[in-house]
Amino acid sequence: AFAALFLFSGVMLGRQLADQKQSAEAFDNIADMVVDETEPDSTQHPEETGETVHLVQREGSRIVYLDKVESDRNAVRMVSRVGMVRDMPCTAVGKAILASWGAGEIQDFWKRNPPQPVTARTITDLGAFQHELEVIRQRGFAVDREENEAGVCCVAAALRDESGRYTYAFSISAPAERMPEERLMRLGERLLFMRRQMENGAEP
Repeated sequence: AFAALFLFSGVMLGRQLADQKQSAEAFDNIADMVVDETEPDSTQHPEETGETVHLVQREGSRIVYLDKVESDRNAVRMVSRVGMVRDMPCTAVGKAILASWGAGEIQDFWKRNPPQPVTARTITDLGAFQHELEVIRQRGFAVDREENEAGVCCVAAALRDESGRYTYAFSISAPAERMPEERLMRLGERLLFMRRQMENGAEP
């Protein structure tokens, strides 16, 4: 079961990631949960996510893709790959991590790393980005609406390392036509549900 492998008792993800083999097994388990199982709180109209799942880690001012799992049912392939590096502000995973920072940290980060427009939807205005982070803090998860890759939307939640700081994030990505606002919100709640299960060390 994923809770046993992806040990989150005391939110100690960093210890899991220290053992790469165990980390890979752990992520495969959580990815199976996201890709293959019906979404919580959707008992009347159960839906399998059938989408791409990522795990990333913050490295300085950027994020690195640590793992990626795609459903066998999903014919659409994302351009992302393990080891790929991306700027934080244009990705849901990066925004989820940045939302845990204070206002001063964000301003300093923005000055040192002014974002470049990756797509026409990339947020490059500090005021708009601060507003985006506040929305993320309130609902608990981040959304990327074609800001990192045209035609692709993503929803993500941050994960703590062993020190308690949000250093990692996991996400669900899909073509924009399969990600209307209602589904983005529903999948975001699914990620929060799974994070709570991991943090509690409980079986889903």
